[in-house]
Amino acid sequence: REPKYPPHTSTITTNNMLDKLLQETEIRGDAKNVNDIQIEHSILMHAFKHSKNIETVSLRENQFTLESGRLIKALLGGDDDDDDDDNDDNASHGTGTTPESATGGGGGAGEGDDDDDDGAADTTPIAIGCPHTLRTLDLTDNLISPRGASKLSSAIAQNSTLLSLSLVGNPLGDEGIHSLSLALVKNRTLQNLELLDTQIGPTGAVHLANAMGNADFALQKLDVSCNPNIGDAGAEKIVRALVSSKNTSLRELNLAASKLGDECAEALANYIAGQASMSAGLTKLWVNSNEISDDGMDLLVRALKKNTRMQEFWFHGNPISVKMYIKLAELLNERAGVDGGNRY
Repeated sequence: REPKYPPHTSTITTNNMLDKLLQETEIRGDAKNVNDIQIEHSILMHAFKHSKNIETVSLRENQFTLESGRLIKALLGGDDDDDDDDNDDNASHGTGTTPESATGGGGGAGEGDDDDDDGAADTTPIAIGCPHTLRTLDLTDNLISPRGASKLSSAIAQNSTLLSLSLVGNPLGDEGIHSLSLALVKNRTLQNLELLDTQIGPTGAVHLANAMGNADFALQKLDVSCNPNIGDAGAEKIVRALVSSKNTSLRELNLAASKLGDECAEALANYIAGQASMSAGLTKLWVNSNEISDDGMDLLVRALKKNTRMQEFWFHGNPISVKMYIKLAELLNERAGVDGGNRY
């Protein structure tokens, strides 16, 4: 996978950055190596808790596990006070530097605040700041465990401001996906969820299907690509849940590289064709790098002819014949204004 964001150009390493952070709307703590974020972790925590402006936080590749819950509490709020004394949100740093010591130990923005992440539980209610303004949270390529996912999910279930969440590359597993799925049933505001390469298996797919089958499922974009253990049966359950719920909120669905085959393709075809007469519904679909044969692709082509709302259809990397590529080319010719390349 290529980085979604370019490398950050500056690292938060000086104490005078704290005042600046409290005025920022966007914080990128992406780490080229873990030390980039360890140095001033407590200052970031202070900013997260007390800023009234932060809308975007990116903390990619920082080895966070989220098991202690402190970082989640700072970012998303919530009433979970189960902060373990022997656990740290970052898997590799120790006591760290508190805002008080970082500013010289006598006054400054950190004086009197228990914002360190060295094991001392912080049970102060968060009434202002990041939980009320955060819109985008990128936790790509950390070490978020099923336990950390459970903590995160509890906060998401209560959150009403977050719009986009990336958990790409974290070892959530089926247990973590179960916790997240329960949160999705309660959350009505999250629009974009990226679960690429999160070790989802057949059981996790069932948990997602249960959430997506809920009439109030609100996601607009879902990416579960690069989870080959989902398989054809798991992906089919996800799609059939969308069909049975008559979901029209989902606009983009990425099932690439998840070993789906003709059974899922048939379910997708029914889903796409069924939305042909609806005023809203799916507009972008990724099924590339899978195991769909001519039979499954033919069903999808027929459905796409009925549903003219579809803007992008990514299909490359499936074992289809030249004859099927010709059919897809004919479909492309029928759809004026659609980019040739790999989009259609």
